[in-house]
Amino acid sequence: MKHTLKNILTIVLLLLFTFCNTTSALAYETPTKLSVCTAEMYSSSGNVYPYPAGHQVLTTNTSWQTIAYSTKGFNCNVYVKCNNTATVGLKVVPCDVQMLDKNGNVLWSENGAIAGLGSRTFWCGSDVYKIQIRTQAGKGTAFAYEA
Repeated sequence: MKHTLKNILTIVLLLLFTFCNTTSALAYETPTKLSVCTAEMYSSSGNVYPYPAGHQVLTTNTSWQTIAYSTKGFNCNVYVKCNNTATVGLKVVPCDVQMLDKNGNVLWSENGAIAGLGSRTFWCGSDVYKIQIRTQAGKGTAFAYEA
């Protein structure tokens, strides 16, 4: 009896995990549809946050990754959170942030703008069309949304 109950619970848990993982992947693959986990992706002002907390962008120290973009210019506060895995000594390495205009020119950039396991809110004017992030070493994840 114990053995049968144990097998049934194992199968139920496997099905539950499989279903949850499939649902998350489908929500990410269809960004045009809003769901519970992607509710913060779009704003009515034309700002797009393709990497909410459930689907964070992978950041590395080798290239800039776009974390948010706008079709009309942000003109709002944007909250950015990063979680890095690399450490130097006892300190988690920070993230660099840059903001670009509609032609791809750098308007603003700051090295170490966000602590490695921290967050920060940035004012992005109407001339900012893209926000990018990278780690100073190693890898990490990050997400952004309108504050």
